[in-house]
Amino acid sequence: MGLECYTLCVVRGFYVWLRGQLPLTKDNTAKYIEVMVMPSKRTIEYYVYRSEKDDATPLVVLHGSGGTGKSFNQYAFPDEVLKELNVKAISPSFPGHGGSDVDGEEPCIYFFKVLTILVCKYLF
Repeated sequence: MGLECYTLCVVRGFYVWLRGQLPLTKDNTAKYIEVMVMPSKRTIEYYVYRSEKDDATPLVVLHGSGGTGKSFNQYAFPDEVLKELNVKAISPSFPGHGGSDVDGEEPCIYFFKVLTILVCKYLF
């Protein structure tokens, strides 16, 4: 039984690897930023939830494995709670999750450079 499961997982992995990434499905409630990352352009999906007050506390929310930036607003940090607590938050989806492109050959450090741009743009 264990060998069969392993074989199925390996075959499925090769299929996905040969097929390549499927086209991105964009969410109407998300925002997208396209950044030039050598040697190609990448798309990062992110969500902005905020209190409209100028003195709101900034918060960067990063999801775990298998999630997207949207899951925090749906379950952990609804808009009503953020507005009541006077918090403005940005929640990006990691590369390969949600509507963000897969990193490909580039190291994941580029994602954190993009995150720095988003933080500066929306939280300060």
